[in-house]
Amino acid sequence: MVLTIVVCTRDRPQQLGRCLKALQAQLHAESELLVVASAPTTDQEAKAATAMNARYLAADRPGLDVARNQAVVAARGDVVAFVDDDVIAAPGWAAAVITAFDDDTVTLMTGRVLPLELVTPAQRNFEARFSFDRGERPGRFTQHDPFPWFPLHPYHLGAGCNMAFRRQVFTEVGLFDEALDAGTSTGGSGDLDMFRRVLQAGHTAVYNPDALVYHEHRREAAASRRQFWNYGKSFSAHLYKVWRQEPELAGQTPRLARQQAMFLAGQLVRAAQRQPGSVPFHLTMLEAAGNLVGPWSYWYAQRQLRSANGR
Repeated sequence: MVLTIVVCTRDRPQQLGRCLKALQAQLHAESELLVVASAPTTDQEAKAATAMNARYLAADRPGLDVARNQAVVAARGDVVAFVDDDVIAAPGWAAAVITAFDDDTVTLMTGRVLPLELVTPAQRNFEARFSFDRGERPGRFTQHDPFPWFPLHPYHLGAGCNMAFRRQVFTEVGLFDEALDAGTSTGGSGDLDMFRRVLQAGHTAVYNPDALVYHEHRREAAASRRQFWNYGKSFSAHLYKVWRQEPELAGQTPRLARQQAMFLAGQLVRAAQRQPGSVPFHLTMLEAAGNLVGPWSYWYAQRQLRSANGR
């Protein structure tokens, strides 16, 4: 089995170098390491990739999913594994990815993501609300799992900073939706959208905690505020897409929207009462405000995407 490891990056050469160093030690003869820079403004990522003997590509437009899509087209492997430049793969990560796909029924794998550090309030707030960690127990998922949020919002599978696919599935379900992207007005959810589409196509996904990476959460308060705002937008943008484009799941979207509203209301009450572990009031308000504008953000991102593609 040939494994293509893709590292998506943008103007963070130091983080990229650290990420590549951890991955380089895990490569075997049939693996390839591919770096895709999202509209880079310098040549520093190219130099970091060259120093680690990685193949380098530069996407001409900003966006994490733009970079991912370019990687899918360029990948040589049977399995394409994605990590972001702000993670460090634990020893044995690549071997765990390959082991997951020894099962011929598996099309999608997500791995465990632990915080690299929790030293600032911004990092602790992010972990409290949006932790990527799905625990120590492995899981197996199909579209028929008896959960009310499944497969509409498959966040329980894991996170896009540590995921892998059989490359052939992209021929069947298409590439990542570039209108659900960290580089657009929606702020993200391209990974969850892809998880849903793979499950809806009848494929099996697994969560493999042995494929472990450490994620560096943003340290600064301003970055934390942007993340809560963007995660709020991306949640409702994804729901809006499903409501508009997926008739078999559209009926679930009002229920999930109500559950989200009730959850955030509870978060605000906890913050007002200063309960231990509660997320600050202003951050929950930012997430809620993002929920309100997410559908418009998706419409606008689609419009921009059509313009960029000349349509």
